[in-house]
Amino acid sequence: MTRYLRHCGYTIGVLNPLITNRLRETQLRQTKTDKIDARVTTQALMLNLHQTFSENTYDELKKASRMRIAWIHERSKLKVDIVNFLDTLFPEYAEYFKNAIHSKLSYHILLKYTSAQEIASARIDGLSNRFITSHKNRNPFDLKALAKSSIGSHSDILVFQLKATIERIIFINTQIKKLEAYIAAQLQLIDSPILTIPGISNILAATILGEIGDISKFSTPSKIIAFAGLNPRKYQSGQYDSGSLPLSKRGSRSLRYALFQAAQMIWRFDPTFNNYYQRKKNAGKHHFVVIGHITHKLVNVIFHLLTTNSSFVKGY
Repeated sequence: MTRYLRHCGYTIGVLNPLITNRLRETQLRQTKTDKIDARVTTQALMLNLHQTFSENTYDELKKASRMRIAWIHERSKLKVDIVNFLDTLFPEYAEYFKNAIHSKLSYHILLKYTSAQEIASARIDGLSNRFITSHKNRNPFDLKALAKSSIGSHSDILVFQLKATIERIIFINTQIKKLEAYIAAQLQLIDSPILTIPGISNILAATILGEIGDISKFSTPSKIIAFAGLNPRKYQSGQYDSGSLPLSKRGSRSLRYALFQAAQMIWRFDPTFNNYYQRKKNAGKHHFVVIGHITHKLVNVIFHLLTTNSSFVKGY
């Protein structure tokens, strides 16, 4: 719709829903109707509380990085489903593979032999062919013996669900790789100086750049911090001052997560940030408290790099 309206020559404005909600709350009656929504939206536009919408490479990165996050979340849920299916079909399987239950070898076996009964009755040479790589303390003989003594029960519908879920995960993995290749290509076109920061990968860079968008929208680093919801809440009235409160978390969740992850990386690779981290830790600060401080400092660095188009210098 936005592309169509822009094609027709209209200027598109974007409103923060928190702002329109606050304007609606100024009404004496707690009423929500389409007519009131239209009036509130008009008021917000007249007060110039909107931002002009524009599509650029940053918007593409934003959509791509958010799509990747959504696929990863979907994949995580599917992996939980696999464990649940195996609890009925072959309860001992998860303990046998331990942390490798979602490995290529494990999926390779389950697509051919889905339940304990199928593995127990499988030819050993056919099962051996599934062990195409060397795995310490794992071999087809032990797996077959474990299947024979398993308390699992066969279910045709669970077998179908398990295979379908594994195939779905394999498909998502393929799509994620394609999406990551697309993100890398887009970043190469932008050639952003943010990639010169130690520890920031293509994925983190794409998320940060996509969520921030045009850096000219932010006049100071503190506005980026507020946009990410990394600013502490503040409540003061008269003589009362709440002091330190939790983070507001009223902003871009994706940006907040990406900045936090980038802060987790940079102190390991840059001597200046590493010295700061060690100094605060030695002073008794908790790890995540220090990472929070580093996140704020990192935002200052990112703002400087993007506004000056300069590269990161080690020991910044």
